[in-house]
Amino acid sequence: MNNLLTNNSLQSLIYFQKKYKLYYNEKIFIENSKNQTKKWRNNNNWYINGKKNECEIYQIKNIEKITHTLCKKTYYRLNTHTFIFIEKKYPYKNIDGFEWTENFDGLVEYNSKKYFFNLKFICEKGGSQLRTLKLVYDFIYCQLKYLEKNNTKNIVFINILDGKFSYDNIKQIKNVFKLFDKQLHKYIFIGDLYLFQLWWILYRF
Repeated sequence: MNNLLTNNSLQSLIYFQKKYKLYYNEKIFIENSKNQTKKWRNNNNWYINGKKNECEIYQIKNIEKITHTLCKKTYYRLNTHTFIFIEKKYPYKNIDGFEWTENFDGLVEYNSKKYFFNLKFICEKGGSQLRTLKLVYDFIYCQLKYLEKNNTKNIVFINILDGKFSYDNIKQIKNVFKLFDKQLHKYIFIGDLYLFQLWWILYRF
């Protein structure tokens, strides 16, 4: 038994050593969200005036660099009452329009799994920004309810929350995990691009 434990431990150590080597060889520079203030964002050459979807474009480009895979646009949404998950391009044309979440911003298909991305970039505090984060919390709750109701192993929800204000409130967002079985947690990522890069290389399954 001791030899078996030793061998298993050694194999795990070798596995993670290879993963960390891969991480340091492949990683790209991404700023930690705790430093992504409004001033930082405005000083980047990719940012124009906030009206041209620059933040989402920045995030998608980095997701594609990290995953080496195309991040496709998607209209998949969750129903906040039934927690079904379908493509729905124009929900507000129907009487039940307010029952649907926002759409996922991107989809990466990799190794028979589908990674659905919810992208936010909130740098400064304010009432509108706080309401946005509350909606993010509700959105993630729906994601977990869907996973709870469906025995799916090929869908992972990725919530990229960049920006200083997102960083300051990440614990409140992650508090949603306490409402669900820990077995579901691995199918949800909550964090910034900085941590997502680490998660993708080291911990994705």
